[in-house]
Amino acid sequence: MLFKASVLTAVLIVYLCIPAITAAQGQDIKTKYSRVIYTDIDDLKEFNSSLRIGPLDYLLKHRAKGDDTLSGRVAEKVDIILERVETILEMYPRNFSVDIKIIHNSKEVDKIYRERYSKKVDFISFYFPLERVIYISSEDSSSNILAHELAHAVIDQYYGGITPVKVQEILAQYVDEHLMD
Repeated sequence: MLFKASVLTAVLIVYLCIPAITAAQGQDIKTKYSRVIYTDIDDLKEFNSSLRIGPLDYLLKHRAKGDDTLSGRVAEKVDIILERVETILEMYPRNFSVDIKIIHNSKEVDKIYRERYSKKVDFISFYFPLERVIYISSEDSSSNILAHELAHAVIDQYYGGITPVKVQEILAQYVDEHLMD
């Protein structure tokens, strides 16, 4: 009887903890090539409004029956920017995938960077290749910043992580400069 009570108690604890675990992890949006993860809907709205695709806007209007929800618009914009990055770099990695974690501000991005690399920095975004994750501040995000980080992910996955950091940075800056050409 004691065993049954212990098992029942354990099951109840797990059941009650699942919503807390899910809330801590946040919600996600699946795109063709990525997963956008956020914990605060206001951060997602801010991120969406920062993704201005300028001359690439015609791609949004010509996509077949797009999802006109906030999630749908974010997914389309992220995919359009990624496809543009691949075109600029002329790199099309097979089975490309990346998580994009929307973080509220640059202080939180810095904290995550410090946890991963044990270095203090002043970043608004970064790509962490070991987990294939982009961390980006919703307060400071823009299409160019996302494209820059996506360039790191594309280069990393195209060459399998053997590209020197300085070469990656030059190519990512090149993408940033030519995103709207």
